[in-house]
Amino acid sequence: MQGSIKREAVARYHEDRSNRKVLSRLGICKLKVLQKSNVNNTEHAVISPNNRLNSTANNQRKGLMQQYESLLSRRYPKAYAVHRMVMDGCKWCWSDIKTYYRLKKDLRTKTRQISELKRSELEILLQCPSEITHIITLLMLLQIPVVGESLCVMLVFFPRLILTRHFWTNDQRKRFWSTSLKRTAQMHFDPLRKYLQNFDINVQTPLKELKKLELPEMNTYSLGHLYHLSRLHRVSLLTGGVRGLHDRAEILRHLDHSLKSEHTAIDVMNEQQLYEQFYLRRLQYDGLSEEKMKCLLKNWVQHLTDPHLKASLFLHIPIFETALKSAAENLKPIQKC
Repeated sequence: MQGSIKREAVARYHEDRSNRKVLSRLGICKLKVLQKSNVNNTEHAVISPNNRLNSTANNQRKGLMQQYESLLSRRYPKAYAVHRMVMDGCKWCWSDIKTYYRLKKDLRTKTRQISELKRSELEILLQCPSEITHIITLLMLLQIPVVGESLCVMLVFFPRLILTRHFWTNDQRKRFWSTSLKRTAQMHFDPLRKYLQNFDINVQTPLKELKKLELPEMNTYSLGHLYHLSRLHRVSLLTGGVRGLHDRAEILRHLDHSLKSEHTAIDVMNEQQLYEQFYLRRLQYDGLSEEKMKCLLKNWVQHLTDPHLKASLFLHIPIFETALKSAAENLKPIQKC
């Protein structure tokens, strides 16, 4: 009997001891959790004021800028218009440049293929190279005292020569692009026609028959031929060379395919978008109504997305003026890709 009681007492003792150990461990864990929570709360208490200060400072700067712009718009509307032109143009220009270098990196590292790019990205790839060269040249000239001051004056009176499209109004873009296209035609169309005649190419050929024409590869062209072709497409012959012309042709053809795949893309374009599409392809639009511009663009993407059309011939299409004029008058339904 006594042995049984003793065994029960020993068992209860060990059970109580085990329970005390468990409770002790739970208490330690709870204490650690509380300590960690206190540390996090302390860190949050330290960081939060800085965040609030930064947020307040940003809000104050935005508030001051809004007050300044409000004052400028009320008292000096012309100065405000210039201010908005500079601010909006800088943001747009910087955004395009960042996008351009990101796209070049993606294509170089094969993160993306050119066929995966959006239409807006293809347009940036076509326009930014010459604009970046223009900006770098201006920044270098601005460092020269007398020349820099002259450029500041020319900025007001000759925006077409000094500024990029990001700083132009819609009306200026229409006029400046048209002027550029006319000047390019006057300087380079006749020499290019003569070079094509030497290859027995008829520049009166309709667009739908172009795929039947044969032109040699561009690396066999004379230096004069390459010069006029690169100037037509605003490609640097020194830095880009024949490779630059091939790259431009490839981007343009993917741009054409993107328009052809979206059956209503051309129909919903406004005048500004049409002017840009014509300018990218080096097509003159003076004297064409909006409907004729759409008609020509539809014929362009219909016939010039043919895979049998070589890049060397594709880049010469802007000088086929008779064929282009006819294409602006005669529209046939675009076939599915």
